[in-house]
Amino acid sequence: MDRERILQKLRELDIAHRDDGDGGYALVDTIKDWAETLDSGSRKSLWDVLLELISTQDPTLWGVSLEVLLRENPDKAATQLNHLINLNNNNRSTEWKDQVCLALLRLRHKASRGNCFNHIHRALEDKRRNALPLLAALCQVDAEACLNLSATYFGSVLISDESVQKHRGYIPAFIRNFLEVDAHLLRRLVERTKAGNVSSGNKLAALIDEYLARPAFAHEIGQEKVTALRAEVRS
Repeated sequence: MDRERILQKLRELDIAHRDDGDGGYALVDTIKDWAETLDSGSRKSLWDVLLELISTQDPTLWGVSLEVLLRENPDKAATQLNHLINLNNNNRSTEWKDQVCLALLRLRHKASRGNCFNHIHRALEDKRRNALPLLAALCQVDAEACLNLSATYFGSVLISDESVQKHRGYIPAFIRNFLEVDAHLLRRLVERTKAGNVSSGNKLAALIDEYLARPAFAHEIGQEKVTALRAEVRS
């Protein structure tokens, strides 16, 4: 199947799912199911078209294309994404940069570590809290850099009840990413934050403990593991 036919099919699927109201996830699943029916050559052509849609920031399909590639992770997808990305390019939208960076981190593409670190650092300097999921995912490629940047950030911002409330919703991203890499990272983050600001470190520990204490989380990973994590964080 050539590029034009693939692109036409993607446009048709996009129109068919336009009113789903689910953020594009049903469309992602439909494209994945369609990809499985293609022969190897057509499937490779599909990956190339998806990369093209990401690169050109297609108005309706770049985000869906990125999610499909992220889930399927075809050969060299991460490397190809890293090659097309230029986080310093002002022609790219902030959302595009954030999502491509997050995709590379989720794919654990270590070669993109420098690009992603610099992008996250600039975002935090610009006080963009919506970049915190990227900071949390940085541990997937560089745990030490993630700990240092996170401790500096939380040490400077968790200074009041208002700031705690503003950051509560971002804590799960840190917990889940850290547990995928090393369960002890949570303790180390609290310790490193306290080393710079004891009060902020205590606030961070309380936020983490609050999430760990949720019954649904204990059901998900096991009460024994939760108890051990909470003891470490509160120590």
